[in-house]
Order: sequence, then C-alpha cells, then structure tokens
Amino acid sequence: MQRFLLTSIVILLLTVSAEAQRRPGRGFQNQVSPEERVSKQVKALEAPLMLDAVQMKLLEITLLKNQKKIAELMQNADLSREQKRDSVQKLTQIQNGEVQNLLTEEQFEAYLQIEKENREKRAKEFGGRRPNQN
Repeated sequence: MQRFLLTSIVILLLTVSAEAQRRPGRGFQNQVSPEERVSKQVKALEAPLMLDAVQMKLLEITLLKNQKKIAELMQNADLSREQKRDSVQKLTQIQNGEVQNLLTEEQFEAYLQIEKENREKRAKEFGGRRPNQN
C-alpha cells in the first residue's frame, strides 16, 4: 500500500511538472516566425495608415527584411547584449528611412506614433522588463 501511494505521488508530481513546462506564452514553442509577425504588423497598419495594396506589399518586404536581420543578429552569440542593442537601433533607423520613402508624410507621422504607442504598451505590459528575462 505504501509503495502504491509513493508511486502515485511520484507520477502526480511528474505530470504536474511536465504540464508546467508546456504553459502557453513560455519558451520557444510560442515564438512567432518573422513572416507571421510582419504579416500581422502590416495588417494592423493597413486601416490606420490607409495603405494601398502596393504600399502594403512594399512595407511587408521592408519590414520582413529587417526582421530577418534582427533574428540573425540575436542568434549571434559572439555579440554582447549592448552590441546587439546598438545594432538593432541602427537597423531600426535604417528601416524607418526606408518606410518613410514608402509612405506619405502624414502616413509616416502616424506610423511613428503607432510604433511609439506599441513600445510604451510593451514596456507597460512587461513592467519595464523585457520578455524571457527571469
């Protein structure tokens, strides 16, 4: 009887531990591909910026190119955190210049405002912490 009870407790603990590992929002299984991220981003920008089909396609190409560069950069273990941050900031500046060429002045101002609001929302959401920092 003691052996059965002990075995049951061990199985229960292993099951609970395994389920804790699979929680949504944690780990690599829930990371979105750059293509999916950019597609969602462009669709979210379509209405507020009143983008036409050509602008949407060009914006998607520009943002995807930048997302792929950032993903490669983040995988580079030879770079320090500060080097990665600085490189991402430079890539973002280049991206903004390319986006500015695709949009009208009014659309670009609205784009910058939306990006600023998104940054503030993420900062508030994570309480000043970046995701995946424990």
